[in-house]
Amino acid sequence: GDRFTADGASHQCRTLDWDAGRYLLLRIETGDTPLKLSGFCLRATGYPLALDSEWQFAAPAYDALIGLCRNSLLRCMHTTYMDCPHYEQMMYAGDSRLEMLSTYILSRDRRLPRKALLEFAASQTPEGFTLARYPSREAQLIPPFALWFASMVCDYAQWTDEPELIAWLLPRVRRVMEAFSRCREKTSGLILNPAGWNFYDWAEGWKLGEPPGGSNQPGALLNCHYVYTLELLAQLEAYMGCGEQSEAWQSEAQQLRAAVRERFFVPERGLLSDDTAQRCFSQHTQALALLGGLGGRELYDKLFDPGLTGCTIYFSHYLFEAAKLFGDGPRCLKLLEFWRNLSGQGFLTTPERPEPSRSDCHGWGSHPLYHLATGLAGIRPVAFGGRTFAVRPLDAPDCPDFHCVLGLPAGEITVTRRGGDYAVESRGDLKIDDKMFGTNGDTTISHYQERSFS
Repeated sequence: GDRFTADGASHQCRTLDWDAGRYLLLRIETGDTPLKLSGFCLRATGYPLALDSEWQFAAPAYDALIGLCRNSLLRCMHTTYMDCPHYEQMMYAGDSRLEMLSTYILSRDRRLPRKALLEFAASQTPEGFTLARYPSREAQLIPPFALWFASMVCDYAQWTDEPELIAWLLPRVRRVMEAFSRCREKTSGLILNPAGWNFYDWAEGWKLGEPPGGSNQPGALLNCHYVYTLELLAQLEAYMGCGEQSEAWQSEAQQLRAAVRERFFVPERGLLSDDTAQRCFSQHTQALALLGGLGGRELYDKLFDPGLTGCTIYFSHYLFEAAKLFGDGPRCLKLLEFWRNLSGQGFLTTPERPEPSRSDCHGWGSHPLYHLATGLAGIRPVAFGGRTFAVRPLDAPDCPDFHCVLGLPAGEITVTRRGGDYAVESRGDLKIDDKMFGTNGDTTISHYQERSFS
């Protein structure tokens, strides 16, 4: 808090730094003379992000969800991204990847995402890992966050046409992968958990957010994460004209998939265990296994079994990604219920984790913005360079009608749903697939005149 001492004259008191929270308490103590408070106001501060996209829903709860997630992101954008506007106020790679994806949905502005990539690249250690948070006066290593940095580079290349920047970043990304390769177990080829804080999620039962298993032990989650990153990089290398490196990443991913299944797959449960003892199972490992090509529909059907350690707000992004991979619109709507219920609890932003939560505003919780656009509306990049998109909405019986306008650097895409029918329009230098796909094959496309609806 802040304390102001009055001297009897008229003053305008301002704090020297911003504050953040759900509630505000004013305590006024007077001496021998009365004190008159003539006015009070709050001023917002943050990065001046231009909002180039818009949503209209037939269901008001979804409009509230959009506002809550957007507010969460904007409160965590300043001279850099940051995890939260009250505690650390620092840019973490795991947080920033999701914040950057939300930014691509809201705005054509790429300056802050570009700065985040350059900052994390500048943090790279001699061993090849990028730091977990940067800029920071204290170096912190969360090894999985270095892999999220590699994913951030791939994301940027999908949503933005800046091959020169990607060409500059690629050698740094390769050094990250080399750092993990040096942690390989000789007998199995699996990646051992590097020294450091191997944080993945604030999951119940995990000590300080780390999955079961310690340093210098092979863990399924890290290895699935590494395979997932290899697959992304193989596509990026091919786009950048590095065919041999692309094939090398694909070959490594194929070998590691076999090693992971041999060590961690438990046939009687049809799941991958988190640990080599095959006693612990989580949604986290199954989700990244699915995204990395280590399983199919049978594994996805077990992803939401109640016996698995569940994802919290942060890592549920990858549950959404798995649901979209298998065209599961009803599941995506089900996952959104947590965010739809927050406003009824007095939240104006998304907390760090389910209550009791330390932080009432955490930027990584804005990721439903990304999934509403890429899942519900189905607007997804299908090539690098930010110009080629597919429109493949995820239909569901309870899906509300909506009107979505997505502003992109190369143009604009509009998707409107009414009663199960969809209309698509694009403007600018964009290439759009001429078909849309729902969960049961081709959905009906009906074009109509209304540009908006209530």
